Amino acid sequence: MWSSLAELDTNEEFWPAIVSRISDGDFLSTLASELKVNHSILRNWIRGNKGREQAFADAEKQGLQSRIERVMQRTYEAATSTISRKTTRMEQLRAAEIMLKQHESDRPAPAQYGDITINFVQAQDGKTVEKILEGAVID
Repeated sequence: MWSSLAELDTNEEFWPAIVSRISDGDFLSTLASELKVNHSILRNWIRGNKGREQAFADAEKQGLQSRIERVMQRTYEAATSTISRKTTRMEQLRAAEIMLKQHESDRPAPAQYGDITINFVQAQDGKTVEKILEGAVID
């Protein structure tokens, strides 16, 4: 294993490519797997040189930030995406149940959560209470 890593070490593009991928958010274990070397061997090879060790530490910090930014971007995209299919009755009921359970305290449940408005109507003559969520009626 050491010989293959030593051969890669003589390649001038090898270390900058490793640093770049770590900075972009790749994990060292993924790179080690691709290189077909043990993670600890790759880690020890990095620690064997102070310059590599510092560059790796800096790249790791940037990589963490890159992963955080990717997660935040995906979260934003999911939260702001338009859902083209209509929600089912069960999905609407489940959403209302989750929102109401969050406020099972002495204070009254709020009538609005973000863009979702809940209107409560008293039940009469055995009819169910309607809850209006984003214009969809649930009975």
